[in-house]
Amino acid sequence: MKRGVLGIIVRAVLLWLAVLLTATPASAMSLSAIRSNGERLAAEARKGRGQADAERRMVDRLGELVLAYIDESDRIQASGQVERRRVELRRAFDAVHSPLDAIYRDRSRELENLSRAIMDEDGDLEALYETAAFQAAQAIAANALYYLNWLNYYGSRVSDGDQRERLLRACESGFSQFTVGEHESELVLESQLGRGLCSLERGNREWAERDFRAVIESNASADRKAKARLALLDSRWRARDYRRVVSSSQELLASDEVLAGEKDLVRFYQLQALLELEAGASEREAVALRQQVSAVASRLRRAGTGWRAKVDGLLLSQIDDPADWTGEADTPEARWQLAQLFLKKEDCAGAAPLLDAILAESESVPAARRAEVSYWVGVCRFRAKQYLEARAAFELALAGEDPRPWAPDARYFRFKTMEALMATQDPTADTAAKYVASIRAFLSGDADPAKRDEAAYRLGEYLQATGDFSGAIEAYSAVSGDAEYQLRARFGTLQSRFELLRAESDPAPRAAIDAAIAADFAEFDRQAAALAKTDPEVALNGLAAKVDLLRAVWKSLPPDADLAATAGLLRGFAERYPDEPQLVAQASRIRLRALLELADYEEAAREVEANRAILVEEGRVDAVTGLARAFAKKGRTSESFDAGAAASQVALELYAIGEAAGGEAPNPRQQIERAQLRESGGDLDAAQADYERVLAINPKSLPALRGLARIAEQRDDLPRSLRYWVGYTEAVKPGDVGWFRGQYEQARLAAAMGKIDDTCKRLRALRTAMPALQDEEIQRRLRALFSESGC
Repeated sequence: MKRGVLGIIVRAVLLWLAVLLTATPASAMSLSAIRSNGERLAAEARKGRGQADAERRMVDRLGELVLAYIDESDRIQASGQVERRRVELRRAFDAVHSPLDAIYRDRSRELENLSRAIMDEDGDLEALYETAAFQAAQAIAANALYYLNWLNYYGSRVSDGDQRERLLRACESGFSQFTVGEHESELVLESQLGRGLCSLERGNREWAERDFRAVIESNASADRKAKARLALLDSRWRARDYRRVVSSSQELLASDEVLAGEKDLVRFYQLQALLELEAGASEREAVALRQQVSAVASRLRRAGTGWRAKVDGLLLSQIDDPADWTGEADTPEARWQLAQLFLKKEDCAGAAPLLDAILAESESVPAARRAEVSYWVGVCRFRAKQYLEARAAFELALAGEDPRPWAPDARYFRFKTMEALMATQDPTADTAAKYVASIRAFLSGDADPAKRDEAAYRLGEYLQATGDFSGAIEAYSAVSGDAEYQLRARFGTLQSRFELLRAESDPAPRAAIDAAIAADFAEFDRQAAALAKTDPEVALNGLAAKVDLLRAVWKSLPPDADLAATAGLLRGFAERYPDEPQLVAQASRIRLRALLELADYEEAAREVEANRAILVEEGRVDAVTGLARAFAKKGRTSESFDAGAAASQVALELYAIGEAAGGEAPNPRQQIERAQLRESGGDLDAAQADYERVLAINPKSLPALRGLARIAEQRDDLPRSLRYWVGYTEAVKPGDVGWFRGQYEQARLAAAMGKIDDTCKRLRALRTAMPALQDEEIQRRLRALFSESGC
């Protein structure tokens, strides 16, 4: 709000001050009644929003609740029960604060808008101040701000973190607006006291003490002076001026300068200061101080259960070994204080029995405390790897909806507990569902950014593993703070997009996924480079190796496959990633497939040789023999003899790797294929051994008989070759193409051995069957043999 408008509101407060300061004291009202009335008035306020008369009455009614809330807060503090009733105080505050703050903000904006409009027209603000609309807005905003100042201060006492700081800033600023005008007026003095209290909570002790002394030295009421003296005592305690705290508290208790209901609070400051002095005193002085501690503590313990619990907690916090006090903790509060000491020492063994005892007395333990105790029980069970018990404890802790500072940690521990259960047992569908639910619950609330990234990544990881790739990509996208998790999430996103691409057949969606993959690769490279600069100790080799594999596969995909890029990306993979041996075999197989399509058989041979041991160790027999068959096919069909021989040699090496990897003995078809490769490569002995092994299994194997016949002929053993062709012919049905070929080869070999009569006799016998032969090549050969033999 602009300073000019603030000044207007202050002047308005001065006008209505008489009404506010002479208002009837608030009637005693419980926190639950304050809360329910606040919620009811909030609903009414929404209906009357913008109506001046309704809002003026509403501020008065809300003001009564503010005063009742202040009285009840002071009473609870005087009884030492603030912590026990913190949640109730917070709920009541929220119920009253929301409608009052909304009215104040609405009217403040209205004043600003009216002022701005006048300045834009003629600048006559004095005339504006006389208008009914402006004065109505003044009155409402002034009344609301007056109550809000005190409500914000009291609300800050039961708030934490940023919310507490916001409330303190608001009340400090608001009280400052009312420290103008008549120096000794009730409003100025009250505002100085309020501002001092807010400044003290914000750590501005010098400013706070200046305001407190101004009130004490003024003509303020006895109540306000008493509040200022108590606040000054608090400031000295915070300044660790313990001797002055002791002397000041003694003076206050001996006089009438402190309210009767707050004398126990003064004694508590005195007790704390005495304990601090005792800790650093000489033995002689410590004896006297211990006597004073005992007297003050005894007096406070008689003041009620709330003060007894606070005294017990304070005394317990001074001990060195909590185990010495285990038998003395005879109330839930004392057990809780002692358990906290064990927990600070990370001694769950000492804390657990106390925590269990507190839960066993559930009837006398407030719900908020039971929830916090259950949280710590869960932590201890988690650390003991008792995951089922930990899960149950965290569920109890998180069952309520109260704002609890430890709730984010509890949700995180519950997620980690479910993660452990997923890893230590065969997860059921129920366990998996609870695991996912625990992550989502953690992500839905306030959380440490690093832990949030971890949880989002784990959710993506789980969804990816269970086939929900779109869900995984969405989860990974929430990882935004931790650079290493971001990089891993990008990799998971890449993997998930590949799966979506694999399942998509429609060209348009495939193109969109492909474009997203390209963007992901670029972003991964950028993030990896940035992380390497900022945190060079992070090991990225494993991730980089996997990304290179993915990138190589992506480059090999149609319709724009770039197999040369695939082969290039994976060249020297083992040398570049020595810490990732488990990926080398896969990279080698992908590269061999690319080299096969590129017909770069020499490079393929080098690849096989370089990674032979790794391919054997991997043991992927089917994958290796599949590659071998593909290279063998290229060897058979290549138009170039040299290329075909090179491809065949690669195939033979891959077959050998398959056998060495523990594959089953080659079946007859594979043995024939390998024998043919060896035969074409000139290794006749090995080829003959393969053919003979097949023939031993199947004496009528036509490929084996043909192969053995060819090898015998290459060795000039024509009789042996002839016998194999005889066997081949007998194994074929007469009249088939193979039968004609067998007859031809027998006739040809007879001629080669000088047995022309045998050749002619066989050729003449075939004349009558020739019309049935459909193979033109065999026909051509037979006619040529007729001519050459002179038959």
